[in-house]
Amino acid sequence: MAADTPAAAPAGSTSTSSAGLKQDKFTDGVIAVVNGKIITLNDLDKERKPLMDRFKDSIDGKYPDTEEGRKAWAAEMARQGDELGAEILHSLVDRMLIVEDFRTKGGSFPPSALDSQFDDTITTRFKGDHEEYLRYLNANDMTEADFRRQLEEDDIVQSMTQQLHKSVTGISPDRIKAYYEKKKQDYFVKESVRVRQITLDLKPVADETPELIQQLAAKIVEDARQPGANFADLAKRYSIDPIVRSSDLPASTYYRDDKSLAPKVQEVVFKLQPGEISDPVTNEHFIFIFKCEEHTPEGYLPLEKVLSGIEKALVDQDDQQATEKWLQKLRSKAFIQYNVYGPETTGK
Repeated sequence: MAADTPAAAPAGSTSTSSAGLKQDKFTDGVIAVVNGKIITLNDLDKERKPLMDRFKDSIDGKYPDTEEGRKAWAAEMARQGDELGAEILHSLVDRMLIVEDFRTKGGSFPPSALDSQFDDTITTRFKGDHEEYLRYLNANDMTEADFRRQLEEDDIVQSMTQQLHKSVTGISPDRIKAYYEKKKQDYFVKESVRVRQITLDLKPVADETPELIQQLAAKIVEDARQPGANFADLAKRYSIDPIVRSSDLPASTYYRDDKSLAPKVQEVVFKLQPGEISDPVTNEHFIFIFKCEEHTPEGYLPLEKVLSGIEKALVDQDDQQATEKWLQKLRSKAFIQYNVYGPETTGK
């Protein structure tokens, strides 16, 4: 949480390098001042540390354990640290401006609503475990007042930004069509088929023989093709797949030339149309029976099939533009001093 008391920036703090930021003199250093309120390196690192830990895990083993490899690893960590630092700092500044704008306009939430949100957070986020909640406060060097203030500020940011959001009804058909034509290549798909399957084991059990199992497969196909037949029930009864037997029969999507499919199986499933049941497909060890759920030919998905996604993309685009325009206005009226990750001063 950013502090509320102005303080002078440490000497030399205009450096934007991670190496500079990691020096002891920056431990409690002021990295930005927003209308007299400060943001410290500690505020930034609370947000950055978990992201950097995940990034570190993602690149472990990427470089050899040599001096050159260690230098390359350190350089990549520094670059990521700077990128995240800049992004997080500007987000903290914007958050501070939004909260200030809300309060300046006389905005507030009823104490009962804030208490209810606090209780809900303890229940959902910490599973009602108060000890876990206290450990979180301790690990993040926060008091309960800090935590409650953070929750309230989350509500403020959400409330203020939601006021800018537009609905799908504001997106014109012409704009949707233009977006579709511009992004049409994104809607090109390879031929695909979505199927459910029953798997039988050809290995004889007790008095069974491969011939009897093949007869069973033919009977299953005959039953599955009857009007009103429930393929999922047949799968749960006969399939050796434990996932199929214990679930609602998940479907799999395959693409033309999908390497996970044997050529013999691919030839069969790609001839199926929705609702059709395949003849038994036999290999050395198993017999498969497929039901086609969906068969999509190669080509461009029609507009009506991607309409909702385009509408959402355009609404999100408008929301982002409206939010950025509003934030630019707040920034232009504020005095912001960046000691790292930005111009030295912005605003008035």
